[in-house]
Amino acid sequence: MSTMAGRSRVARVALYREVDVSRVSGCGVIADGAVWDDGSAVIYWRGTTSGIRQHESFRHWSEIEAIHGHGGRTRLVWIDPPPA
Repeated sequence: MSTMAGRSRVARVALYREVDVSRVSGCGVIADGAVWDDGSAVIYWRGTTSGIRQHESFRHWSEIEAIHGHGGRTRLVWIDPPPA
């Protein structure tokens, strides 16, 4: 579950949007993120809302697509291999 003397492995992800249903984020890579061994995740939005860059935390990475996926129009792209 963890590596290197108790350190968790972190996998990098990107949130890629094919179609901007909400017309807020645009298309392409719209957020960068990290997923830990236990499945918890955080994404950091590339754009701004009201001039403030925002991030979101999730109990499990699958919630990202469930919340922001818009029926498959937005998906996670794994930069590193996903946690086991």
